[in-house]
Amino acid sequence: MSTVPRQGRERTHPRRLTAGFLSTLERCGSRGVDVVRLRARYREAARPHGVVLQHVMERVDAHARTFDPKQRVLLIADEIDGQETYRQNLWDYRRAGTPGYRSSKLEQIVDTIYFAPSRASRLIQAVDLVAYMHHRRMSVTELDRRADLANRQIWSRVSKRVVHEWEWVP
Repeated sequence: MSTVPRQGRERTHPRRLTAGFLSTLERCGSRGVDVVRLRARYREAARPHGVVLQHVMERVDAHARTFDPKQRVLLIADEIDGQETYRQNLWDYRRAGTPGYRSSKLEQIVDTIYFAPSRASRLIQAVDLVAYMHHRRMSVTELDRRADLANRQIWSRVSKRVVHEWEWVP
């Protein structure tokens, strides 16, 4: 767990912060990984973002299959370094299956992953907020009670739309 110093935090009312974003977001899931344990177990071989993205793709594919076996999914993600690698990974996962003990072919996901800047999409901003709050809840011990209260208020509004939350500890 890390701590965040008081200086540098923005003073934003939780209701104002979440109202606009959440009007765009119907439901979502949140995945994470314990980076320290990941690196201890796999050294530098596994990139945390790639591991979590694989887990998200597996979950999205399974959810679509359960919801409607004919359902197809298009992936849109926030821009990040390594986009071509992630596109290639998806291609491999669709053809040969995902690596790991829960290997599965991602047959519900079509085409490729589209990367877009979050500044251009309220939906990506909403998902960014969920990811940020998930990470913060899992990795930060808040020392300031006002900040802790604000984070709890934000999460209480965000969590109503989170249908799945999981942190992998390798």
